Formats: sequence, structure tokens, C-alpha cells
Amino acid sequence: LKVDLKAKKYDELLKLDIAKFGGPNGLYLDRKNDKLFIAGYHPDGASGGVVMSYDLNDKKLSVIKNEKEAYDGIVPYENALLVSSWGENLNGVIYRLEDDKALKLDLPSI
Repeated sequence: LKVDLKAKKYDELLKLDIAKFGGPNGLYLDRKNDKLFIAGYHPDGASGGVVMSYDLNDKKLSVIKNEKEAYDGIVPYENALLVSSWGENLNGVIYRLEDDKALKLDLPSI
């Protein structure tokens, strides 16, 4: 969303179908590759969202993790992305997304 306060105008960058993708919750902007990575979360708290990438040049939206969950944060790590999810029964999990694969990290409970 681009907002011009003086002119009282705005432009939408991307509009997501909430039922299909969830809404944007965690965001990571990869400036080098002109991509916006989105961790989706459905506002009803039950339906879940997906993890997506949006190419800022060709305006193409791609789903990179299709399993619906309550995704939260997304950050780059080495040659991958780490994505957090609230998980089942709020037992949070972190996934490593790399080369079209999602690996659930085996981390100790806090």
C-alpha cells in the first residue's frame, strides 16, 4: 500500500483473497530479487493462511507453502526462509523453506 498523505490518495500493491490465502501477517522484502514474501494468517484465527512470494516486477503471486496454518513471522536465513507458525494447540513451530521443500525444525519447547 502506497499512501500519499498530502494528496489523500493511496495505491494498492496487492489484494489477497482472504479465504484462499489468508491475510498478510509476516512480511520480508528481498530487495536483491525484488520479491515480497508473505506469511499468511486468516483473521478468524481458525482457517489459516499460506506462505507466498510476490514478484514486484511481473506482479506474479506464488504459493510456496500451501498447507494452511496460522503463520506469523518470516525471515531470511542462509539460503532459505524461516517461517513461524502458531501450530496446533498453540504449540509454535518453525519451518525452514528451501528449494520447494518445507522442513519442520525440531526445536526444544520453551
